[in-house]
Amino acid sequence: MELVFLSPEKYYDLILYHHKYLIIAKDWGLDSILVGIAENGDVFFLDTEESEEKYAVYIASTPEVFRKEIEVFQKFCNTRPLNETEENLKKFADSFRKQILHLDKNAFSNAENYWSVIAEELEYGVI
Repeated sequence: MELVFLSPEKYYDLILYHHKYLIIAKDWGLDSILVGIAENGDVFFLDTEESEEKYAVYIASTPEVFRKEIEVFQKFCNTRPLNETEENLKKFADSFRKQILHLDKNAFSNAENYWSVIAEELEYGVI
C-alpha cells in the first residue's frame, strides 16, 4: 500500500457502518482503500470495496500520532536486519512494537489493528 495524502480542500466525509469519517488519504492504486478520521478523532484504515468485506481498522488515536507512527515505520523499513533469522526478525518486530506503543497505547489492543498486522509482517519478513 502506498498512501497519498489529500490536501485539506480535498478532504471529504464518508459514512461506513453508520460511522462518519473525514477522508484524509487514499491508496495510490486503489480508490477503495482510504484513511479516515472518525468523529472521536481516532484514525482508521478503511476498505470500502463494493462487497460485503467493507471494514474499518484502528490505526491511531490522532492524526499527529499517525504521522509519528509512519515515521517510525519508515525508519524500521530502512534498518531491516541484514541477517534475517527468525530470532533477529522477532527482536526487530518487538522493537517496532515498543516504539509504536510509546506513541499509542491502543495500537496493539486488537490483533486486527493496523499496526498489529504490520508488526506481524515485519516479524515474518514479509515487509
